[in-house]
Amino acid sequence: MKSKVTKLSVLLVFVVLSGIIPQPNLCAQPDTALYRIVGRQYMDAGEYSKALKAYTSLIKIDPISAKAYNFRGNAYTYLKKYDEAINDYTKAIALDSMFEKAYFNLANVFGKLKKYSEALYDLSIVIKMDSTYADAYRIRGITYIYLEKYNLGLKDLKTAILFNPKDYLNWTFLGNVMLDMKDLKKSAECFDTALKLQPTDTVAINNLLYCAQMSYHNKDYGEAVICYKSLINYQPFNKELSVDLAGVFEDNNQIDSAKIILENVLKYDPKCFSALAKIGEIYGKHLNDINKSLKYLLSAYAIKDNDVSLLENIGVAYGIQKEFELSIKFLKKALALDPLNSSINSNLANTYELSGDSKNADKYFAIAKKISNHK
Repeated sequence: MKSKVTKLSVLLVFVVLSGIIPQPNLCAQPDTALYRIVGRQYMDAGEYSKALKAYTSLIKIDPISAKAYNFRGNAYTYLKKYDEAINDYTKAIALDSMFEKAYFNLANVFGKLKKYSEALYDLSIVIKMDSTYADAYRIRGITYIYLEKYNLGLKDLKTAILFNPKDYLNWTFLGNVMLDMKDLKKSAECFDTALKLQPTDTVAINNLLYCAQMSYHNKDYGEAVICYKSLINYQPFNKELSVDLAGVFEDNNQIDSAKIILENVLKYDPKCFSALAKIGEIYGKHLNDINKSLKYLLSAYAIKDNDVSLLENIGVAYGIQKEFELSIKFLKKALALDPLNSSINSNLANTYELSGDSKNADKYFAIAKKISNHK
């Protein structure tokens, strides 16, 4: 018995490694189980054409197997041969009218083809067969959303969570709907829950970042802080998230908190451009320490010398120190990159005025005014 098990194991490994689809032995009873195993292995490996051949061989051996047609329908679906997939799923249902997985897969294909009414019909059959089928509720909920039936969609998505709260996809899709409904707080909560279940869910990460940015844009600083802290928890090495969080604290007048965050970033990465530029701005704008401001700003400039905001801030800092030549130099560098920036033109005018050059001061004040009037 041990010898037979060993030989079978060797055969299975050989089939997978060589890519050979086994053919029925005319002198023995055809082994349908082998075709199912090989087909599954090819599906898992993403070799859908080979899986298709295996399942076709399986159907030749067992032409009344509903599961065989369902398996092949899956291969067709992954190959985006949707008409063939529909035919196979329909055949599976004809052979077994209670085969809920075939109904579910058929609905999924109809959804891909944007045949939402057909998808809803089959999904409703699935749910009648199994009223706890969470995936069916989720897909039906999404389908309702596509049809702009938001109340029905929300109800189904919440039901999917009720029956399977540990499936991150249920939370991600509910978050997407809440986002469409402009409920940033609830959508952020859904994305955070999804990430607790699946920390690498890129859709949840990107949409939670959007929630953070929109909350900041709406001046809901408390919610923005919650979103950014959640993101940092899942992406602790993403320095830009910490810099963005510092910006939220700065705009909410929590300067010390902003400074601490930026100092921590620079502790681990002394050459982080965005952190250097931001902390330099904070020292100059809020803490009135121009020497420290310039120290950080010039360190950032050594890393990247064509950032408009950085060049303007360096120019302003030098102007405050009455180093007018350096101020004009950096402001003109900024202006060369963004000539229609009214702020840069205005700061350049101020510098010329402070240096006693009223002619150039008037010139750039006029330009700044003209730009502002056209906005």
